[in-house]
This record gives sequence, C-alpha cells and structure tokens, in this order.
Amino acid sequence: MAKRLTLQDKILIALCSHTYLTIRAVRLFVKTENSTLLYKALSDLKCMREIREYKRNDTVSKRTITYYSITAFGLLRLRKRGHLPPEAYTRTQNITSLVLGSVPAETLMRYISIADAEHMLYMVGIDTPRNYIDTSKITQGNTLARIFDGCSIPTSKSDYDFVSVSEAKKYVEEEEAKGGQLIGMLLRGAENIVIYNDAFGRKKESQWLYSLDRKILLSYYTQNSVVLAADRKKTAICMYPHFRDVVDTYNNARGRRTKGEPLGMGYDSYIIIPMTYEGTLNLKMYLKDSAGSWALKSTYKKVEGGFQNLFGYREGDKLIYNGVYLDSQKIWKLNNIKERFGDKYGNYKIICLPWQKEYYKALVPDAEIEII
Repeated sequence: MAKRLTLQDKILIALCSHTYLTIRAVRLFVKTENSTLLYKALSDLKCMREIREYKRNDTVSKRTITYYSITAFGLLRLRKRGHLPPEAYTRTQNITSLVLGSVPAETLMRYISIADAEHMLYMVGIDTPRNYIDTSKITQGNTLARIFDGCSIPTSKSDYDFVSVSEAKKYVEEEEAKGGQLIGMLLRGAENIVIYNDAFGRKKESQWLYSLDRKILLSYYTQNSVVLAADRKKTAICMYPHFRDVVDTYNNARGRRTKGEPLGMGYDSYIIIPMTYEGTLNLKMYLKDSAGSWALKSTYKKVEGGFQNLFGYREGDKLIYNGVYLDSQKIWKLNNIKERFGDKYGNYKIICLPWQKEYYKALVPDAEIEII
C-alpha cells in the first residue's frame, strides 16, 4: 500500500520523467510557494544522496543556474513507498516488457548506473544507446550544454565512438561476461579508453578482475577488426557520484582491494571523474587534451625525467605536478615518494582547479596545492 505523499516524494516523482529540472521547475511541479520548505526538502534529499545538484553559469543571463536529477537511491525510495511512476521506466531501458516495480534492487541500481554514465558521455558529445545527439540542436555559446525542453543539448559532437558493455559481451562466453562496474569503452582510431561507474560497483577490485574487463573488450576488437596502437597506454575513466565515494574508495575504506594495491591497478592511468557539472567539464577537457597542457604557465621550465613522468615542469626550485585530472595511479605515486626517495622529490606543488582542492587535500594531505 502506498504511503502518504510527502514534499520529498513529490520532488522525486517530478524528477523521474525529466533529465534535469531547475529549482523553478521543481516548484511548479510540486505546486508549492513555500521556499523555505522546498529548500529544506531539496537539502535533505541531497544529504540522503537521492538527488544530485548541478550548477552552471548561463552565458546569456550571466547567472548561475542550479538544477537537479534523481539518483538510483531516489528511485528505490519511491518504489519502497509505492510511488514509482511509469515514467521512471524510461530512465533505464527501452524494453517495454520491463516492469520496474518487480526488478530486484541490485538490477535496478545497475540499470541506473549505466544510464547515468551514458548520460555523462552524452553531455560531452558522445552518442550512447539511450541518448542520440541531434546535431540540428547543437548551439554555440556555452561551455557545456544548455537546458532545452528539459534536456541537456551538447554544444559539439565528440570524435570518440562509444561501445557499451552489453554490445561487447556478445563476443564472449557467458561465464566470462562479468562486468561489475564496467560501462563500456570509447574508441577513436587506434586509441581506446575503458569506462566505469563506481556508483554501484563490484564488491572486490583487483588487477585480475580489471584484466577480465579488458578481455571482454578485446573480444570486441577482434570480432570487429579494431586495430589498436601497439604502444597504447591502458587508460580507464571511472565516474563517482560523490566526493566521499572517491576518498573512501581510494583509501580502501570498503575493503575491496588487497592491502597496498592502488586504485585502478593494472591501468597506466585511472582517471576519477565526479558526476557533477565540474566533473562533466573535466571529462570534456580530458577527451580533448589528456595531457592537460592548457593548465601550464609559460613561466614553467621543462624537466627531463621528472620521476616517472609525475613532474614534467618546475617553477623556481619547486617541481610542478599537473593535477587538473584526478589520476589515482599518479596520486598513489605522489603518496609514496617520500617513503621511497626521502626529500629528493619532496619539494613540489600540485596545480589544480578550484573544485579539485578538497580532493587533493583528502588524497595527498601533505602536499602544497595551488589553484589555477
């Protein structure tokens, strides 16, 4: 039996059938003029991780626009309370026989994990199974996207192609088709990037499990005559719903990894992307310039070697670590420098974006940080 509708329930129901809603749109849907109650309900939903909040600067009005989307936790709440609307079904799979109310919670979370990650890719201009880019609606003037009829429209189309994990699994035996937090991969010529979403990831992580993921993808390459660069780096991007998830996973607070193993072991680069507005911009920049050369000052002097490519430049007597992308493999090396080399590489600073400062303070607590 459905429980009485609360203001929080009404907000979640409104978000079920829309990719994003601004606070003004939320107010119209839930039919309330009491701003205090509305802000309190939104704040409580954020704390419970049942909605996500995004912010973007509108280039026309010169204002910061705040908007919201529902998470899997929000959908689970509605289902438990008996208020899950039919529209929620379209957030997951375009299979009309799927009745979301009868799907096990774990399966539902997996569907939403895939849909959220694919929508992040869509926002940076990549076609995904549930989100196709209508190039006639691409507009200029915004760094990321504009709100149009309740949907985010990318401002440009990426030159990467996306292959979903469900597509790749067609070429492997059933017992090999694990997946876990694996979403798929991006392909561009001989280059590939593996995509994960850690929102509802596997209970264990290891180099062996990551190698199984790559085996699934390798089968796709073989069957579709994809030729990869022989000297390619093994690169992965992992999306995280919240700052706390990044810190807990990196510090192995969930006990997923063997003690001493770094996050993303088996990859040369394991890029952390938070599922926020800033994270989406960061993903877009990474796909355009993975070296982050746009962040370097002309006053920096190039350094040869620089300890395993961590420090490519220096400013005065300080080595520079370019931290505009959160690479867990490099962060792990930073944390092990003093233990392995004493003060030889101790005089360095991390340059990063303003929103990344809290991440580096938590992940590399002893480092000097400079915001660019």
